[in-house]
Amino acid sequence: MKPKHTLAILATLMGSLMAAAPATAQEIQWREAWMPAYSVEMTNTPLFATLVNLSQRNDRLIAVRSDQAEQVSIRALQQVDGTLREVVLDSLELPAGVPITLGSDTAWLLLENTRTPVRARSTHTVTLVFEHAGEVSRRVRATPVRFPAERVEDIHSDPLQRPVTAPRSEGLDDALRSDPFLR
Repeated sequence: MKPKHTLAILATLMGSLMAAAPATAQEIQWREAWMPAYSVEMTNTPLFATLVNLSQRNDRLIAVRSDQAEQVSIRALQQVDGTLREVVLDSLELPAGVPITLGSDTAWLLLENTRTPVRARSTHTVTLVFEHAGEVSRRVRATPVRFPAERVEDIHSDPLQRPVTAPRSEGLDDALRSDPFLR
């Protein structure tokens, strides 16, 4: 057999094998993943990210694992008996080519009963398990966030009334005379 024919046959076989191959974890793109690190110690921590299925067929997120938590669940807000409630989902659909944002207003992942407090700038391994793409692991960084009333200035009895800042009583001349760094 001639070398040209052998190369053509090998190329055809490789092409057919690649077309028949199942989706791989590289076909799931995982972007902007982060966990909030609150100043208050919490046992459950949400995880937010954007997932994109780059394959030609739809896929589903069927399980999540983490070294940081006893269990990780997929959560969403849904109408139940006329009220909006947090529910646990069995899976999350990932249509081909459509970015799915995991956020507090859609679906999110919840690390339950964390083994240690999630500290700011710490990283934790999270593994997503997909129906067709298999497993994909990533280290997710915890980002510091604050509750609205963590500073003393933010605490006041009426939430609609903003705290008033006391006006400065000294003028520029007084500041120049009294501040040793400005002399």
